[in-house]
Formats: sequence, C-alpha cells, structure tokens
Amino acid sequence: MRWLFAVLALPSLAWADAAAAKPAPQGPGVGDLLQMALSLVVVIGFILALTWILGRIRGAPRHASGSLSVLAEVAVGPKERVVLVKVGDSQALVGVGATGVSSLQLLAAPVKIEIAEAAGSFAEKLKGMMGR
Repeated sequence: MRWLFAVLALPSLAWADAAAAKPAPQGPGVGDLLQMALSLVVVIGFILALTWILGRIRGAPRHASGSLSVLAEVAVGPKERVVLVKVGDSQALVGVGATGVSSLQLLAAPVKIEIAEAAGSFAEKLKGMMGR
C-alpha cells in the first residue's frame, strides 16, 4: 500500500520541483516593447491619414478668420476653383489653381448667398458626400 502512495505522490513532487525551478517573471521583454511601438505607429498613422482625408473633403466647412472668410466655391477643373471671398464689407472673386491664386473681380454689390438647410438623416448626408 505504501508503494501506491509513493507512485501517486511522484507526479505532484515533479510538478512542485518544476514550479520551484521556474524563474520569477520579469518586466516586459523586447518583443513586448516592439509590439507596443508598432501599435503606437499604427495609431498615429491612422490619425494622420484621417486628418488628411478630412482636409481633402470639399464639403468641409471653412473657418472664418477675422474679417476674411470664404463664402462659396465651385470647382472648374481637377485642381482649379473659383472662390467667393468676403473681405470686410466687400466681396471678391478669386481663382485658385495649381499655379497660385489670381484675382478675378472685385464685386461692386455683394452677392446674397442662400444657405439651404440640408434635411435628412446622417446616412443620407454620408451617401451624398460619398457620391461626389
């Protein structure tokens, strides 16, 4: 009967010896640091790509700075636009292209722009933006 207890206790003793011989856990290794750095690069790259995409959207609202603001614009080519700019109390029509900005005309009477309120859900607006 003693031999039965010895045989049954032998695997548990071997397991206890293996657990005792196991080194204590250390800090993060080189692989962990490399994985963390790669994840950080991916997240920063995603943020930069999203910023670039949002900057390229033509329908994005323009911010006014002081007495200078963009009222309207229309694309007349792949890289050319005609822009209506408000400068103080007057308005100017300028051409924007790959070669630079050129003044087209200083308007004597201001153009009244009616802003149509876009009705509909977010999904409809997104489909409209994606269709451009």
